[in-house]
Amino acid sequence: LYFLINLFEKINANQNYILNNLLALGEIFESKNEQYGSLATHYLSFLLKYRQYKNTFHKSVLLLLAECYLKLNDFENAQKSFSNGLENIMSGQNKLKGTFDLLISVLTENIAGDITELGCYNGNTSIMIQKLLEHFKSAKEFHVYDSFEGLPELSNQDKGTTFAKGSCSTTKDNFIRNFSSLKVKLPFIHQGWFEATLEKELPDKVC
Repeated sequence: LYFLINLFEKINANQNYILNNLLALGEIFESKNEQYGSLATHYLSFLLKYRQYKNTFHKSVLLLLAECYLKLNDFENAQKSFSNGLENIMSGQNKLKGTFDLLISVLTENIAGDITELGCYNGNTSIMIQKLLEHFKSAKEFHVYDSFEGLPELSNQDKGTTFAKGSCSTTKDNFIRNFSSLKVKLPFIHQGWFEATLEKELPDKVC
């Protein structure tokens, strides 16, 4: 909580969402007779003064909120914090929630196999996956696959889509930079088209 408060003046975030979560977490910690409960309320008036923030710190604060909720086993609010911090054009909040819920099931039920993400773009969903693996202290390997060249040539089955060849292109460097800026451990990165990578580079067992 103290780290969240120190970051707050530098972030680009939804103030009400952040503040409400800080206050709620403060009450939870206070109710557990821990020493951190007063931090959120103590700095409330200070936090309200700030209006100019940066995107990287926005993500940082929301990821920290998600981690706080994970430690409290509050998966619903952890998922909301991830979704607010990591939503992008490739993964809307519903898709992120689906990925979160499925991965929680896999990890709590200890389903055998490693984790794969086919099409990782800039890595926002990948970051959430890695954070969950770390929270559960999972030994599962995490592999991501992407051409980093955008979409391939469209087929007849793709008619009517708003996307085109090259849409959603990014770079491997952007993916790595996204992880580095948030100090998140990188997964195994497999660059190339699926037809060239999946047959030879998938883990032996995928959960």
